[in-house]
Amino acid sequence: MNNYHNLFPNAARTIASYNTFSQVIDLNSFEQKDFIENLGKKPDNEQRIFNVSIFRHEIAHWNDHISTLWGHTRLCLLYNALNARANNELQEFWRIKMYGDVCKQDTLFEYFTELHHAVNGSFHERWKAFVTAGLRFQANGYTNAEKPILFVSFRSNADVPIARVPISIASILETIATLEEYKIKFQSLGFVEDIVERKRLEKLFNTDLEKLIYNSKLTLYNVVSHLTANVMKASDIIWALETASAIGTIVLNLPISEMEKMKLAEFGSDDIDSRAAAFQQSCDKGYVFYNLLLNLLTSKGERTYNVIDLLSSSNLSSEKNIEEQVVLSMEQNIKNLIPGPFYSRAKKLMEFGLEIFKLRGIDGRKEGFDFTPENFTTMPHIMFGDTVYDDDAFNLGATMKKLERGEEISLAEEYFLFEYFQKKLDEFISICGI
Repeated sequence: MNNYHNLFPNAARTIASYNTFSQVIDLNSFEQKDFIENLGKKPDNEQRIFNVSIFRHEIAHWNDHISTLWGHTRLCLLYNALNARANNELQEFWRIKMYGDVCKQDTLFEYFTELHHAVNGSFHERWKAFVTAGLRFQANGYTNAEKPILFVSFRSNADVPIARVPISIASILETIATLEEYKIKFQSLGFVEDIVERKRLEKLFNTDLEKLIYNSKLTLYNVVSHLTANVMKASDIIWALETASAIGTIVLNLPISEMEKMKLAEFGSDDIDSRAAAFQQSCDKGYVFYNLLLNLLTSKGERTYNVIDLLSSSNLSSEKNIEEQVVLSMEQNIKNLIPGPFYSRAKKLMEFGLEIFKLRGIDGRKEGFDFTPENFTTMPHIMFGDTVYDDDAFNLGATMKKLERGEEISLAEEYFLFEYFQKKLDEFISICGI
């Protein structure tokens, strides 16, 4: 199946994943019994800390998908595409193509990524980062001057070129999830009673984070944390992750009307400045992130962040006003859902996402918000490495009837149902324009 539906990394490090098409978490490196037994206990040893941290990483992806304006809008497009296909309404099939195109805008960055030399840096041998700009392409293959794209080029301390990658939605999402993963790791050290073991784990977690951040094969996913650290001259990687995560969450929630009125930063690069208007008009998320970051630096100086300063430095509306705009937009997303067998599922999930947004706020750091998944009333289905399904037992018609009645479907039914419809959507998208 085509990979543009999903925008999370598929690298050697991947021991778990979140599927944006089915909204299922796949903990493929864990057996269900062992994982659940450890998850329900105090994270006071390495295995339990590992389990809960990986789980929190994937839940963060799901959380961003359902409770940011970006993700909420994508869910509306997805479920309208699914219902268009399930209803077999040919006049509604344009929704399928629209969904596919939007997915590609978020995910298909392999072409734009250039890997040069596998130089893995460290906290002591930091990479250098330089921002440049280029152009996307139209459907007919010509360059599209109306849709520029922002890149970060990495070089080693010794000026060896490492990679050139776009500033993407995927990078923002991975930064948010990585922060949640390592926050729970370091917080869990307080449960480890043995002092020697606690020190060993602390050193291990710091080393693992260093290797992750400076892994040349994962530059596509750690680019915004590097960009934040470089622009803000921050040596504390946790601060850089926290700040990049907060600004990234704002980018995911910022309404188009706010992006269009955002104060343009002084980039000091003809390559970028000459395309500033096109960047702003296309609401490019990478550009919005970089613009917000530079305006904050110019207004408040290095190594500083709070949501009020960030918004005011870019001449944006107040936090309360933007939050109200997002709520209205999410309510409209729910109203925009079209009838069909997937309607009840979509409406329930998106209403829950709206409630979570109200708790999280526009930067995900609203006072009083508790990210602990155990407090959520709705959770995604989870697959494990030892999960086995009997495809002969799957009945498409019976499953569709359950969906139409608003009933819960099993994980096995969900797996085969979304696999079936992903193929159907891919088939239609592939013949568009022929």
